[in-house]
Order: sequence, then structure tokens, then C-alpha cells
Amino acid sequence: MNAIRTPRLILIPATAESLSAELISPRALGELLGCDVPASWPPELYDPDAVRWTLTWLAEHPDQLEWSLYYVAEVPPA
Repeated sequence: MNAIRTPRLILIPATAESLSAELISPRALGELLGCDVPASWPPELYDPDAVRWTLTWLAEHPDQLEWSLYYVAEVPPA
């Protein structure tokens, strides 16, 4: 599934690959997504158990990717 782009934001769908990168480090996630991940990542209440739950859910429902998690990234200024 492709990212959804607006003039200011990019919505990047979470995949098994990106979720696995999250479990490694914010830096690994940023490298995979091609964007900077803030030092405040992950947000409150979004812990490794939540990431693993989402990985399991995606494995069980591969046709529902578009209804899952998205990362929100700012479009860099021109």
C-alpha cells in the first residue's frame, strides 16, 4: 500500500517491516521510513507490547492493512 500525501503531511502505512524496525529502535524506524523520528518516540501508551499486538493482527488480517496503523510525517519544507 502506498503512502497518502497531502501538501503538508505524509501518511505512511505500518507494515510488518516497519513494526519490526520499531522494536529495534526509533533510528531503525526512521531509516526505513526515510524520515526523522522525534526523540519523544514512541508516544505514551504505545509500548513494545502494542507493536507486537499490531504485528500479530497484521499477520492474521493481511487484507486489512489500510485499516491499521499509519505513521504521520511532515513534508519537509521546500
